[in-house]
Amino acid sequence: MTRADLPVRLRTFRHRLRIGMLLALPVIAAALWVSRPGSSRPAAPPAGDASPT
Repeated sequence: MTRADLPVRLRTFRHRLRIGMLLALPVIAAALWVSRPGSSRPAAPPAGDASPT
């Protein structure tokens, strides 16, 4: 690994980190939204519940 190779590796690492953060944000937001107290929609409906049509 040369000195010129270091900034490129750092840039790709930052790019992957930013993509990972952008992908993780909606997942974390959804988890917080579902698990927040007083949510109108239950996180897990009962298993034997048939949806009315």
